[in-house]
Amino acid sequence: MYYTLQQLEQYLQRVINLELQLYELNQLHATLCNRRNSVISKSEELIKSKPSTKRAGIGSYLSDMVVTALLAAGVGLFGGAIVIAVIYLWNVIILNLNINILIAIADIFTAEVPDIPILQILAIGTIIGAIVGALIGLVENVSYDSTRKARIKAVDEIDRKVDQCYLMERNLSNQIEICKNKYNETSNILNDYYNIGILYPKYWGLVPVSTIYEYLISGRCSSLTGHEGAYNLYELELRMNIIIGKLDEIIERLNDIDVHQKLLADTIRRGNSQIRSIANSIDNSLDRIENNTAISTFYNNITATNTSFLVWLKSWLHKN
Repeated sequence: MYYTLQQLEQYLQRVINLELQLYELNQLHATLCNRRNSVISKSEELIKSKPSTKRAGIGSYLSDMVVTALLAAGVGLFGGAIVIAVIYLWNVIILNLNINILIAIADIFTAEVPDIPILQILAIGTIIGAIVGALIGLVENVSYDSTRKARIKAVDEIDRKVDQCYLMERNLSNQIEICKNKYNETSNILNDYYNIGILYPKYWGLVPVSTIYEYLISGRCSSLTGHEGAYNLYELELRMNIIIGKLDEIIERLNDIDVHQKLLADTIRRGNSQIRSIANSIDNSLDRIENNTAISTFYNNITATNTSFLVWLKSWLHKN
């Protein structure tokens, strides 16, 4: 079927708008998911940071005292052994140091073991260690209970922040679902536009449609097909690396395509700017995102655009 240049331009302009909406919705979806993941991570960190608010209790006092006492008793026993060793060395080496150091060292193996109260020293060291350890355990528990009010206050504040995170997570999840629904709605309308058969499927997508539309409105082409048509020019410039055909590469090289794909570059910049503005508004109102004016306006505009485009498409199909 033959279409006038004006009809092609009207059609392609609407397709570009629908493609841009999908691009923006995809970017918004990624932004919302990233914010939700950050909120989830924050809530998990807050939960891990909560201090204990339990009282030490008699059982805890006794168990901590016993454990600390046993550890200290072990230290005392070891200290007692060191005392015995020092006394022994004093008696054997120092008191026998009457000729020279070599003879004194030899006397270690021949001198009689001095009369040292070994058991008494070990017992005293163990008892002293146990008493000191028990006192340390008692002091630690008393100190723990003395800070309980401060820890309860800290936990209440953490719980408040965790509840706030849960609310933000739920609201973000709701926004993600709305975004998905808008994406599916727009995608279905775009498919309806493509399926009327004006564009060859190979040239569906934001990059080829925007580039071909620029050929037409700039006067470089006046039709889609033929030797001097937009399809042929698009393929030629792709082969000569004059234009870029992949969206991911274009996003990274926006400044490089201003000469030959300016309309596409401006379209993507407009979409990026829109999503950056919405992302900033989200960051400033995470706890009340359901009332975010920027997102509401964005969705309302999409709904209005989709509705008017459906009306135009039905009128087009009726006439053709």
